[in-house]
Amino acid sequence: MRSFPVFRFLFSILLLTLSFFNGCSFFSSVGDSISDGYQNTVAYFNSYYNARRAFDDAEAEIAAADQLSGIRGFTDKPQPLPNTTRPRLTIVIDKCSNILQFYPSSALVDDALMLIGKSYYYQGDYLKAERKFTEFFSVYPNSPLNFEARLWYIKTLARLKKDDQAIEEGEFLLPQTEAGDETDLAAAVSDVLGVLYERVNRHDRSLAMYDRLKELGADDETRAWALFRAGEQKIVLNQPEDAAEMFRRAAENTDDRQIQYRCHLEYIRTLRSLGRLDESLGRLNEMLDNFRFAQNSREIVFERGVTYRLGGQIELAVDDFTEVDTTSGRSELGSKASFELARLSEYTKGDYRAARDSYGRSTAFPVPEFIAEARRKQSGFTRYFSLNDARAKLDSVIAVESLADSLPLDTTAATTPRLNLDSLRSAFAVNCYEMGELFYIDIENPDSAVFWYKEALKGIDDSVRTPRITYILAELALSNASRGYGDGNALLRSIIETYPKSVYAMRAKIQLGVPLEPTESDDSEMLYKKAEATIDSGNYSQAISTLKKITSDFPLSPFAAKSAYTVGWLYEHRLSQPDSALNQYTVLLQTYSSSPYAARVRPRIRAIQLSRTDTTSTGAPLEGKKSSKREE
Repeated sequence: MRSFPVFRFLFSILLLTLSFFNGCSFFSSVGDSISDGYQNTVAYFNSYYNARRAFDDAEAEIAAADQLSGIRGFTDKPQPLPNTTRPRLTIVIDKCSNILQFYPSSALVDDALMLIGKSYYYQGDYLKAERKFTEFFSVYPNSPLNFEARLWYIKTLARLKKDDQAIEEGEFLLPQTEAGDETDLAAAVSDVLGVLYERVNRHDRSLAMYDRLKELGADDETRAWALFRAGEQKIVLNQPEDAAEMFRRAAENTDDRQIQYRCHLEYIRTLRSLGRLDESLGRLNEMLDNFRFAQNSREIVFERGVTYRLGGQIELAVDDFTEVDTTSGRSELGSKASFELARLSEYTKGDYRAARDSYGRSTAFPVPEFIAEARRKQSGFTRYFSLNDARAKLDSVIAVESLADSLPLDTTAATTPRLNLDSLRSAFAVNCYEMGELFYIDIENPDSAVFWYKEALKGIDDSVRTPRITYILAELALSNASRGYGDGNALLRSIIETYPKSVYAMRAKIQLGVPLEPTESDDSEMLYKKAEATIDSGNYSQAISTLKKITSDFPLSPFAAKSAYTVGWLYEHRLSQPDSALNQYTVLLQTYSSSPYAARVRPRIRAIQLSRTDTTSTGAPLEGKKSSKREE
């Protein structure tokens, strides 16, 4: 900044000189040259200098943010910009646009175009960046910045998912940069091509690009990045031993704490995949003792918990996951720890209450790998405890009524009005059936599903649920032959014999290879149109009656599933009868589970169940009270 007063003095002399030359025709050509120099000078100090400084500051912030994330090169997805960077890039675009508009003959126009293109790229406006680089090539094909502009054009194409075009451009540019001794540009092109080939599943070519980057890299950090990325490709190519060596060498080649941390972590995970658990634990404990990785201690503890779990040291795993769960809050790592705890509680300890609570915490931060499963399991275990409480109460009432049934007729208890014992037992069987559905669909525990379905068959015998239960038991028996669930083929034959008109009879025939009889034409379409007209008239009860006739008389018709769905929809949205809607949706899910309507009703079933649990539960829950039936 101290040089500016001197510059202003010289700038004044330049203005006087230009005035003199512009007034003399003899010096007009000289004046034109000086005028161009004047434009270049003004353009530089008024616009380009400030734009260049703003861009350098922005790029330094981006590089620092990447370094904090353990990134040293091109990645498949861009990192978020630091908060102060976007305004700087906007300044660059404005200043450089002024150069293009007001100083079109300046020697800095190609530089300005380049800075605008780069700024649009960093801001994520890739279409504008693409246009600027294309403009650059058309106006300045021989610019000394051409190679660099083509590199940024390739990166822009990659961001626009134009992978084939980007690969073609990259493969064309790479030998040119190497021939021109542009080593840094050649390394950068190799880095981008590594990502592009990985994205199109050409991992061998991706690995070759990272090998080239390793050779071209001018410093240890670039070589460490190349080794790290090559290790990732080795994992995909199912070469874990080679991958482990790559990660180990990468960690040794870098002094960058965050990249070193990533390399160590991938090395440990690869050792774990190779079954070298003791070595993995030793490395993790070394990292925990290393002050350089203190800020990553929770993730290291999480990885140690995973290693303990794989080694069967469940209590130690629970301790580590609990530590991370309680200290990480609403974060991705905290959700992962909660999910691990939930699975241990469910599968290892059989503690469904703890599993439900842990699955609930794991949804605080949506992790794509398991968020859907976590929500389903949380809802399933919530429903489990609701059904469990209801069954315990039914069990108690049945016990009381059975006792009263055995008393002498002249006693007071025997003459007191009593509940219908058959109805109570039927309700108990339905509860067992719902438990079976819960374990089969939501919790996915085949042992418990088989137990509860068999319990349900002791009190249920109808043309809808019985063939469904039998069919599911047959499926479970055939797919789990070693668990002794029964003779699956015999169960399928029993459906064909006992419920020949059921949808499940048709499925059983297909599974057993029994020829299907040609179906007779039916009037289901005509009945459905009649029901639609009745709905339009507002006579919902009559419409429901017609729709139920379709499902009962024409169960194999393409309109059957649609009719069952419409009945449930009418109960829920027109008659405000959620319990009836729930029953109808459940029947649809049971009978037409492969129809598109089954996918529609699943979230509605869960929503109604949760709503019913929230609004109808009264009194203190029967915590700890055990049913006379087994829970699993």
